[in-house]
Amino acid sequence: WNGDQALFRGHIETEYLIFNYAPLDYFQGDFLFSPDKVEKINCRWGKGYTLKGAIDLDESRRVNVELLLDALNITAFKAFSEYLLTADVEGTVDGRIAMSGPANNPQIEGYLSTSDGHFNRFDFSKISVQFQGNKFMLSLKDSKIVRAGSVFYIRGDVDFTKENIFHNVFLESTEKLVLWRGWDLSKSVTGAKITLQRDLT
Repeated sequence: WNGDQALFRGHIETEYLIFNYAPLDYFQGDFLFSPDKVEKINCRWGKGYTLKGAIDLDESRRVNVELLLDALNITAFKAFSEYLLTADVEGTVDGRIAMSGPANNPQIEGYLSTSDGHFNRFDFSKISVQFQGNKFMLSLKDSKIVRAGSVFYIRGDVDFTKENIFHNVFLESTEKLVLWRGWDLSKSVTGAKITLQRDLT
């Protein structure tokens, strides 16, 4: 009891839970429940997801939660969102995604960092991404890909209103050259020569 208000401490544990059409394997967690709030949320599932925070149950329906990713296999994202990764992708990711504000469209900010991996035939030694926005669009900042000693900066916005959510995302080399989708672009160190290369099928 908190004064005349009843509080309930809860624990949930299941081998398989469906949330927003996504399966959450071995979901378990603890929380404190009152008439107007669920707080001290600490939930875990899969092999690297942890969710912490609080959710208001009154009319404001506000959230203040963070999702932590710990050495998560990138392929696990295929079962986490409606935006499926259809490409051949490998690697592990660590990160933090914080959401605050109205539950129907909270402000989102966070970062993701990967280990060695590849996307299709594009090998990389590290990807680090920082972002902020909302459920409709995330703006990228201070984001880059490290590949074979070269650094490529990731610019643009991830637009969830488009069929291709990465339509407005592009890479920029350390020489400030834009890399067009599907093309490898390089610049001669000793001169102004620019080379464009693309595999044809």
